[in-house]
Amino acid sequence: MSRSWPLSVHASLKFGWLLAIAAGLHTESARAADQREAVANRHAVLQRVRRHFDLVDFYKPRRGDPIDFSYYLSPLICQEVLAGSAAPHGSFGSVVREAPHQFRVDSQQPTVYAERRSVVVDGCHHDQLIFVWCYDVSTAGELTAQGVRMTLDRKGFPAVLEVLTDSSGLRLIFVSLRLEKAAAAQYGPPPSGCRYSVERSRPGSSKLLVARVIDDGPAPMGPYVYLDAAAHDVVNLRCRCATLQARRFRRSIPYRFLPLSDLRLLGFRIDFASGTARLGRSTNSEDAGPAIPETQPSAAPYWARRLRLPSSF
Repeated sequence: MSRSWPLSVHASLKFGWLLAIAAGLHTESARAADQREAVANRHAVLQRVRRHFDLVDFYKPRRGDPIDFSYYLSPLICQEVLAGSAAPHGSFGSVVREAPHQFRVDSQQPTVYAERRSVVVDGCHHDQLIFVWCYDVSTAGELTAQGVRMTLDRKGFPAVLEVLTDSSGLRLIFVSLRLEKAAAAQYGPPPSGCRYSVERSRPGSSKLLVARVIDDGPAPMGPYVYLDAAAHDVVNLRCRCATLQARRFRRSIPYRFLPLSDLRLLGFRIDFASGTARLGRSTNSEDAGPAIPETQPSAAPYWARRLRLPSSF
């Protein structure tokens, strides 16, 4: 015997179905909007590598600082200067503790915090150089900072260069031409939807973005780092042997090196995997506190599983 439902029940069920359909459509619409935004962000980052600055301040490492890596692997920093800007000498500097949990950045002394460590990628040891510079620190302990982490190949050339942070929210990586050629020889052309053979996944499937391939120099050397004035985003990394992307230099400013461990002693943690620089202990195994001895290499970087690294790396 069939059961007859009251009209009110039918109405409630129908209303529930309509709500479920509407919720599903809203979810799909939000997902599509997120995908469009992600594509737009990637496109904007890829387009800006072609920007040429009219005026920059040029920061280069001073000689004589005690460092345990080649002076020529240091980054050369080109900071965009907007027309009419009268920024004080040195827009990034050293972090100074003024009171417990109270810090400031002394921009009178341009400073790059550096560290050399060892990492193991696919069973092979690689030297890794970390360079971080700081602009400001909030009352909550958030550092406004930028940086580059370079993993060297077996011959000591920079092969994978990571950017600390980007306003797009993407994790930007630059790879050497030597690495890309080796990946192409081993794996063939880029996967569907990708631009480079070293890429593993489709561009929209992760936050990782291989921004471009950098020409190799005749000897191991650090890159030119081009920074925009608005957000200190890395617009491009280029080999020192490449043509400049700046028309004029306002001034040439030497920066000093301090050990990255100085920031850790103040309580700051730099995490390239998440693009953060803040007070507090990191839970990421890539940031293991003090500099790690050669006999105890740190964990493989996050990109190691997301790139098609050739066996020659």
